[in-house]
Amino acid sequence: MADCQTTTTTDLTIEEESAVEKMRNLLPPTSTKSGLRCGYEGATDFLPLTFLLPYFYEGVYPTIKPPLFHYGWHFEEEDLMAAADKHGLLAKIVLASTAIEDSSHAEGLPDIDVDNTLRNIRLHLKDRDIDLPYLGYACVRSCSGIMVSITTNYKEWLPTEDDVRAIQDILGRKEQPVWDMDYYTNGWKTCPPRDTRRFERFFKSCGFDRFFKSV
Repeated sequence: MADCQTTTTTDLTIEEESAVEKMRNLLPPTSTKSGLRCGYEGATDFLPLTFLLPYFYEGVYPTIKPPLFHYGWHFEEEDLMAAADKHGLLAKIVLASTAIEDSSHAEGLPDIDVDNTLRNIRLHLKDRDIDLPYLGYACVRSCSGIMVSITTNYKEWLPTEDDVRAIQDILGRKEQPVWDMDYYTNGWKTCPPRDTRRFERFFKSCGFDRFFKSV
């Protein structure tokens, strides 16, 4: 993997070059380069991201782990409730009558059961041979602060174009999903030394070769 990191490429689009430049500011620091040491020093200035460089996937570095990123759409609970209800997939929270009486804010809260609603969406798509095993709701750093997440940079799994189109149809979104940093992640962390060669096949299968470049 170290050899790949010194490979340069010139076939990136202007948009991709711009995204790569943003990501350079989030890479782990070295003695000669600044970077995201820990926490969120300036991270929100560069989020969300249209794609991730291979360096941000868990398993690339032998002794450090990257921050956790989610891949999906920023989504308020009210919007998710409307989208799921349109397809008959909405699961509502069922409160005991005493809980409703005791809560002065009960009427102002969305009555969506987010976890079970996403479970209904996943099962609905699975019936159409679309499996999104990591579909979930996540707290993130930018925009609305919450998003419907398809996967993360720790899962070693990325959705296909068909997967993305299927969930777009359910959610009623036309734009492509983006990467945003998990709200609770703590930046780059050290870890015990490990062999990174087993991750090379995953990256190559995802077409990441051209993004392995000197940063």
